[in-house]
Amino acid sequence: MRILIADRNQLVNRLVQMKLEKWGHKVDVALTGTDAREALKLNSYRMVIMDWGLEGTDAPDLCRYVRSLDKVSYTYVMFFSDRTGHDDVMEAFEAGADDFMPKPLNPQLLMLRLKTGERVLNLEDELRMMSSYDTNTGLITYTTFRSFFATVVAGAKRHESTGTIL
Repeated sequence: MRILIADRNQLVNRLVQMKLEKWGHKVDVALTGTDAREALKLNSYRMVIMDWGLEGTDAPDLCRYVRSLDKVSYTYVMFFSDRTGHDDVMEAFEAGADDFMPKPLNPQLLMLRLKTGERVLNLEDELRMMSSYDTNTGLITYTTFRSFFATVVAGAKRHESTGTIL
């Protein structure tokens, strides 16, 4: 899974990155909110782990930004912060967070929270697959065909080419 870590503390980034890579994930790191926004524009992440005090934007704004992106796959957002007061946690969830993990890093807790996030993402993938294919015939649904056809037609128009459909 591809994961973005957004934290201003380079030591925390390195520790979390090492753990995640050891567990088989591809990890990108952003030190500022601006860097995180740029990475989110350019790449598709299945999970974002973010701290609160990011330069250029705060984590709730970054979380709302993640939710506003028009991505095909869902992005699981986990706050990882030392701001653990009731109001802070509520603000994180109101901004669209899926999980909240307190600092300092507890590798076992991180692994368990990561597994929870993976279960949610896997369920989302299964639901998308089920909505795209008829379970009885194995054929794509009308909605899936229509979306695919619209993409093909747009490409043909863009490249001024013709085609045939059966």
